[in-house]
Amino acid sequence: MLKCEYCGKEIGLMAVRYTWIDKENNRAAHDKCLEEYKNKKLEKTKELDESIQKENKKMQKCPKCGRNFFSKDRFQIINYNGQEMLVCPVCSKKFKEIEGKKVGTSSPQESASDILSSYAQSNKTISEKIHDNKKPMSNCVLSNAYRILGLDINTGQKEILKRYKEISIRAKIEDFPCYDLDIGLQSNVRNEDTIKNALHLLQSPKTNIKEYFFWFQISDETDEKSLAFIKKSEFSNAIQIWKSASEAKSARSLFYKKNLTLLYCLLMAQENNLSYLRDSISLWHEIVNSDKFWTEFSKMYSISNELTTNSETIMEFKKNVVNNISEIYTDLYQQHNNPRFVQEFKDQFYTFKQTTDTRLQQPIYQAVDNQLEELKKIKITKDQDFTDKDIAGVKKIIDGIKSNLDKLSEIGSYDDPQSKVVRDRIAMELREESVLLFNHTDYLDDSLRLLTIAEYFCGTDTLKNKLKGELEQLKGYVQNAKEAQNLEIPGILSGGNASFRSRFVQFGDKKIFYRDVTGVSYNSVKNSVNLVPTSQSYNFIITSGTEKMSLSFSSTLLIGNKEKQELWYKLINLSKQLIEPMLVEKIVKRIFEKGDTVFIGNIGFDKHGFSHSYTKFLKGKQIDQVLWSDPIYKPQFSAGNVILFKDDGHGHGRPFFSIPMSTENAVILPELIHDCMAYFSVNVNKFKW
Repeated sequence: MLKCEYCGKEIGLMAVRYTWIDKENNRAAHDKCLEEYKNKKLEKTKELDESIQKENKKMQKCPKCGRNFFSKDRFQIINYNGQEMLVCPVCSKKFKEIEGKKVGTSSPQESASDILSSYAQSNKTISEKIHDNKKPMSNCVLSNAYRILGLDINTGQKEILKRYKEISIRAKIEDFPCYDLDIGLQSNVRNEDTIKNALHLLQSPKTNIKEYFFWFQISDETDEKSLAFIKKSEFSNAIQIWKSASEAKSARSLFYKKNLTLLYCLLMAQENNLSYLRDSISLWHEIVNSDKFWTEFSKMYSISNELTTNSETIMEFKKNVVNNISEIYTDLYQQHNNPRFVQEFKDQFYTFKQTTDTRLQQPIYQAVDNQLEELKKIKITKDQDFTDKDIAGVKKIIDGIKSNLDKLSEIGSYDDPQSKVVRDRIAMELREESVLLFNHTDYLDDSLRLLTIAEYFCGTDTLKNKLKGELEQLKGYVQNAKEAQNLEIPGILSGGNASFRSRFVQFGDKKIFYRDVTGVSYNSVKNSVNLVPTSQSYNFIITSGTEKMSLSFSSTLLIGNKEKQELWYKLINLSKQLIEPMLVEKIVKRIFEKGDTVFIGNIGFDKHGFSHSYTKFLKGKQIDQVLWSDPIYKPQFSAGNVILFKDDGHGHGRPFFSIPMSTENAVILPELIHDCMAYFSVNVNKFKW
C-alpha cells in the first residue's frame, strides 16, 4: 500500500490529494504534508540568513563595495590622502591610478593588485621576508589539532565540532579566521584538509591525548594573564608570568612550565633563539621525568576528556613522548639549519628518536649515494684518456661528500652504525678510484690523495687499518714509479733513454701504451768460448700489434756486466708492475669471456684448460691436456725456459711442456695460469662440459 513520505500514513482513498515524488520507486506524499515540509524548510533558511546577516553587521566592510573582511588576509591596506584604508582585492583595481602615484611604480602593464602586493612586500621587515621564505614545519606543536581549530585543551567535543563547522563554512569562500593562540600561524595552514584532519585527531581516543598534551591549557587567572599578553604579541611578558608562577613547588606549576615551553617552541619556529632552546629543553626534561606531573596529568586528562580513555593509553603515550618532542627540535634544526637544536636535545635526553634520526640522515645518505653514482660516471679506464677536467670533477664530488659527512657530524650522527657503513662504502669507492688512477693515468699524486681521503673517511677500524697499510704501499709504488721511470739503455746505435710513464713507455721515436701491449719477453744469454765467458746479452722486448720495442743490450768481455744486469732487473720489475698485470687481465678476458684460444709457443689456452698437440708414430696427431678442474702446479723458470707441469695421478707434478723465455708471453705464464684458475673457480658453473 502506498504511504506518505512525510507522515507515514497510507494514501488509500482516491479522494485524498497527493503528489508523486518518485513514481518509479513508488514514493508519494500528501499535498498537505508536502506544503508543511516546504514551509518549515523556508523558515529554517530565513533563520540562517538572519544569523549570517547579524554576523555580517559585526564585521568590517570594504568602503567601496561593502564586502566583509573576514580576516586580515582578505584585504589590502593602502594609504589614501594620508589615511590608511582597507580595500578588498576586487576593489583594489579601482585605486590603480592613485596608488600608482603613491608607490611610484605604476605602469600600463601592472595591475593595482601587483602594485599593492609589491608595496606591501617592500614594507615588510627583513625578519618577515625571511619568515615568508621558510619551509612550513609539521610536528605535534605546530600542526596541533587544537591550534588548527584555534582552541585550548579545555574545550569539549561539542565546542570542537562547532568550531570545525564554523571554520569549514568560511573555508569554502577562502575566509580563514584568526584566534588568540595563532602564534606565527600562516594563513595557508588552516584549510579544508587540515581542519578535517584536526577534527579526526580530536575525536579519536588514541590520537586525542597527543594533541591534548602538546597544546596550551588555559585554566586559571595566571594562564588568562599570559593569554592576554599573547593576544597583544607581548610574548616576553607572557613568558615572565608563566616563569614566575612555575617557581612554586605545587603540581600546578608543572603545567605552567608546559605552557611556557610550548610558547618557547612556537617562538623558536619564528626566530633562532638559543636561550629559548636551552630553557625549553630543560623544561621538557623536567616535565617528562616528573612522576608528580604524570599523576596530575592522568587525573586531569581523565576528567576533562569526554572520550573513553584508560591508563594503558596514557602509559603508551608516555613511552613515546620523548620521541614526539624530538620531532619538534628536528624541525627546528631543518628550519634554521642550526645543529644546536639537535645537539642540545641529545645532550639533555641522552637519546634521539630513531625515525627522527632517519628523517635527518636519509636525505644526507641519498645525497652521498647520488654523489658516488656521479663518481662512477667519471670513467677511469685504460681505453680512455683522463684529463685535468676529469680530476676537477672528482675533486668537486669529494667536496660534496665531505660537506654531507660534515652535516652528519653536526647532528651528532657521524659515528652512528649506519653512518659508519655509509662511510665505509665511500672509502671503498674512493679506494677503487685511487687504484684506477694509479693503474691507468699519470695522476699518481692524485691517486695517493684519494686513498688518503678514503682512509680518513672510513668508519670501521678494520677497513681503516687495511687502507692504512695500502696507503703506505701505494706511497712506495708512487715513489718507485717516479724514480724508476727514466732508464738509460746502453748501446751506440740501439741505446737511448727509455721513459716509463704510468700509462706508456717511450724509447726513441717509439711510444707504446701499456693497454695496447700484446706481448712481452725477456731473457739473458751468456756466451763463452772454450768454457771461457766472453759476453752476456740481455734482451727485453715489448710488442704492440705489429710494432716492436727492443730494449736489448750486452756486455762484451763482461765489462760493466753487474750494472747492466741491475738495469735488466729494473726493466723486468717495471714490466711486472706496469705492463704484465694489464696483459694478463686482457688474455684472461679473451679466453673466458670471448671464448678465444690463445697460444703461447705451442701451448693453447682456452676456457677448459691448456694443451699441446704432437704427432705419434702410427697413431697420428695426439693432444695432451691439463684441465682447469685438474690439480694445477705453478710453472717454474729453469735454464732460460718456463716449465709447465701436469699431475701424475699421485699428487705430484711432472713436467708437461717447456717453453723458452724468449717466446712471446712465456714469462707471464705463472701469473696467467694463476688468474685463469681464479676466474674458473669463481665461474665454474659457466664452463662445465
